Amino acid sequence: MKTIVKFAKPWSIYSPGDVAGFDSERADLLIKGEIAQSHKEAVKPAAGKTADQKTGDDKPTDDKAADQKAGK
Repeated sequence: MKTIVKFAKPWSIYSPGDVAGFDSERADLLIKGEIAQSHKEAVKPAAGKTADQKTGDDKPTDDKAADQKAGK
């Protein structure tokens, strides 16, 4: 299982603020070295929402959906 981290300092190809997943051993080394922080929030749904709720973006994703929305 991968551990998600958020980089606080540049490391390899990553810049501060980047989020990436690593095996737990590598993630622990990055966290202990203060290069990255655990980023458990990356896998949690937004506050007050479940993963299956809409995001509020009701734009059609294809022409058929657009036609249905327009009443065609």
